[in-house]
Amino acid sequence: MLLKGSWIYMSIKCFAELKQKALEINEQFKVVGIWPDVETIKTAEQAKNIGLADFTFVFHEKIPGFPTIVVPNPQIALETGIDLVIRNEVDTLMKGLINTSLFLKVLIKSKLIKGWVSHTSVLEIPNLDKLIIVTDGTVTPNPSIEQKIEIIKNAVLCAKVLEITMPKVALLSANEWITPNLSSTYDAALITKMFERGQIECEALVDGPVSVDLALSEKSALKKRVALRFDPPADILMAPDLESAAFLIKSAVYIGKVSVAGVLWGMMSPVVLTSRSDNCGSRVISLCIAKIARGVIDS
Repeated sequence: MLLKGSWIYMSIKCFAELKQKALEINEQFKVVGIWPDVETIKTAEQAKNIGLADFTFVFHEKIPGFPTIVVPNPQIALETGIDLVIRNEVDTLMKGLINTSLFLKVLIKSKLIKGWVSHTSVLEIPNLDKLIIVTDGTVTPNPSIEQKIEIIKNAVLCAKVLEITMPKVALLSANEWITPNLSSTYDAALITKMFERGQIECEALVDGPVSVDLALSEKSALKKRVALRFDPPADILMAPDLESAAFLIKSAVYIGKVSVAGVLWGMMSPVVLTSRSDNCGSRVISLCIAKIARGVIDS
């Protein structure tokens, strides 16, 4: 717990706590797996064994041990899964081996959409006593200011799943100075001022432009003599574009040995979307986020 001024921050600090919270929810959670690979099937088996979720698959052949709807190709599989969610026969979707571009293209044109679609990656970082949200490394290549605001709002929903009541949002750029040749610094400064003046209805402490070291290290902020609106580390790292977010996430996973989970927001219910290279553990935690999120969105 961190007390600063009138705000009290209490949050889920690790994936084990997140998993435990999801397992404490007694409501049935039904998931449709779209065009599964081996890891998706392993995830379904583990989710069933621990009482987290019940799976149905849509694939070109029967999956032993699970209800399966047989269809000829991935696009029809996704369209079938979307229809199941719309008819309230399942709670959400989980992406399998289907190409991400096709998955997003079909999904965004569907009746599932309720707002701007964006992706959050939740990172469990060794030796850091909290979870970090990074957005958006999947959906929008070069978001406008308006789109960035919607991406922040979706990330704040994700923060609520982690029981962060007033998330600290760092709008990332190469440095903390507003620089004429770096448009991301202008966007960050403008969005920060909009939040300061109450133009945006969203409960969050937002500051930017902020470099990664300032966002994560209080020592760096002190050395650089930069006063942020919050004490580092931030809860949410908002990258200026898709490429930088994707680089940040993949570098953390493969260089920093960070564990990651991923969910799409902006729909009737959050959709589980992880990298095809992510393991079963990552996908189970992503399911946990989606399950807890149902209560957050309904509230």
